[in-house]
Amino acid sequence: MSSSTILTLRSKDNHLFTIEQAAAIKSITIKNMLDEGCSSDVIPIPNLDSKILALVVEFLKAENHDLKAFIEEQQISTLIDLVNAANYLDIKDMLDTVCQKIADMIKDKDVDEIREIFHIVNDFTPEEEKAIRDEYAWAYEKNEK
Repeated sequence: MSSSTILTLRSKDNHLFTIEQAAAIKSITIKNMLDEGCSSDVIPIPNLDSKILALVVEFLKAENHDLKAFIEEQQISTLIDLVNAANYLDIKDMLDTVCQKIADMIKDKDVDEIREIFHIVNDFTPEEEKAIRDEYAWAYEKNEK
């Protein structure tokens, strides 16, 4: 197949997305499917819904200078879905870029700030919380400065 070949990807909720093969094979999973002759007219991507697959296709089509802006506008829940999608589709650049964005979001944050970012409810009792803070005091040093 030539690099101008257009592929069609189908999300788990049956939405179709077109993408040039040259962009699609940035995904090792899709590349392997094509190499093994597993593709038909439509390549099923059963683990991704249309919202996330649309973003993956947008990412794969983007030029390198567009990636930072693409990632900056995403919410944390979407970023987590994109990490899972990049892992599933084996898209190293996407995985690295999104993981770095998440790492930057939590860098130098204390436990309570990280809980807020990820919408994590603190379900420890006050006694459990104190025991954890005592055992891992180094992790809470920023709070005490």
